Amino acid sequence: MKKHAPFVGLFLLFALVSLACQSSGTTTTEPSGPTAVPTSKPERVTAVPQSAAPITDQNVEQIVPLGYFEVDENVRDIDWKQSTTHPDPDQSWIAVATNDVFLYDPNDLAQGQQISRYAPNLIALSWDGTKLLFVDEDDIYVRDINADDFLGTWGESKGSTTYRAMAILSDNNHIVTKNEFGTGLSIWRLDGGFHDDEQRGLHWDGSGQIAALDSSINNLFAVGARGTGAAEVWQLDGDSLESLYVFEDLGEVVAELALSDNGRWLAVSVREGGLYIFDMNDGTQRHHFPDAEPVGDFAFSPDGDLLAASTSGDTIALWDVNEGVLLRELIDKNNNNNLLFSPDGTILLSAGDEGQLTFWGISE
Repeated sequence: MKKHAPFVGLFLLFALVSLACQSSGTTTTEPSGPTAVPTSKPERVTAVPQSAAPITDQNVEQIVPLGYFEVDENVRDIDWKQSTTHPDPDQSWIAVATNDVFLYDPNDLAQGQQISRYAPNLIALSWDGTKLLFVDEDDIYVRDINADDFLGTWGESKGSTTYRAMAILSDNNHIVTKNEFGTGLSIWRLDGGFHDDEQRGLHWDGSGQIAALDSSINNLFAVGARGTGAAEVWQLDGDSLESLYVFEDLGEVVAELALSDNGRWLAVSVREGGLYIFDMNDGTQRHHFPDAEPVGDFAFSPDGDLLAASTSGDTIALWDVNEGVLLRELIDKNNNNNLLFSPDGTILLSAGDEGQLTFWGISE
């Protein structure tokens, strides 16, 4: 018995210290992040399900898959915008790029319209929901949704390589792409004009290939590069193009980035792992999570308070942007490398390799 007496004493001492820590409100261990909980397969729907409330940082624990819709092919890109000119003020459009281009009315998914068979790499809806843009390796195609007609094609003959790098600005009249060398910007005007800002360049040199583009209100757009691991935020004001912020040495390769629609936040993921969130009010780094997994796609909620990020194929991480806290991880086995929120913030839409659109929301 005497051989174990020192051990018993140490045990009692540890217990007393633990009780003291609890009574003082402190903890001796760091809190762990939320555990990803598998979700059951939702039912098939022919219209976007109704969510009981907008998704916020206060109700993420109530998020469930409300339904899914099959498009039968690998989903390469998605977009969802409210129409500002439609007679129905609640009308919005969902654009989906698979091996074809489809346009869906959220109220009648079964009647989706096949727009083209161009095998697009990227797709986008204008901010006013009146134009549909899609790109293949070399060309940009623009369609007027209201008139159901093509407005024109921009592309290789004018010196642009658009693969995986295109954004439409909030004035609904300018498209930003990387130029033919992949290291500078080309800006296209949908009203028929074109000007190439290659000579203005970006702050990285020719080794920094542009990897990602995104836009927000006030004609802001952000550019991320591989090779130099830099991100830059620009603003187009009339014919004046101004660089507002440059963020360098983030990592070897910028894997993905996103601006919140309200222009407040910039999220950047680097391929080696790590997530940055920058405040666009003053260009400061608000959060850095060095152990965060590389992100396949980002989506900010309309108010910018919540950030959804697809990681490792079947996980969707939900972050509180203001506090920098990982709130929850959703599990979906459909390789959801495309994410976005509905314009009213009530639905989180995910899609990926399995050809399925999954609609997440708050259950009744």
